[in-house]
Amino acid sequence: MVCISAAIFHTYADKFTRWKQAADQRLAGLNTLTFSVWLSRGAGLALSVDGAIIVLPMCKNLLRLIRPKVKWLPLDESQWFHRQVAYSLLFWTIVHVSAHYVKYVDVDKPWLGGC
Repeated sequence: MVCISAAIFHTYADKFTRWKQAADQRLAGLNTLTFSVWLSRGAGLALSVDGAIIVLPMCKNLLRLIRPKVKWLPLDESQWFHRQVAYSLLFWTIVHVSAHYVKYVDVDKPWLGGC
């Protein structure tokens, strides 16, 4: 359930960054690089969110305060959730770095053939 929710959130975050990239005139120069910039920005946003929530499942005091109030939340699986967020960080880091490599190759295309 948590993995499905995280996948849905990351998908919508990626769609938001693609929409923001296309709609914002200040980012118009990046639109010529298309999917590589969109992918790197979406993966960067996912990394930001995952980096913010990776510590929360390990906060014992926070879990102690939440446990009596929210009985439907599986707080006993906090280490599992922490590990899943770490795997998500690894995946989005690979996507982010790969998209930047593709972007650098796209930017350097005119010079590659001229030498």
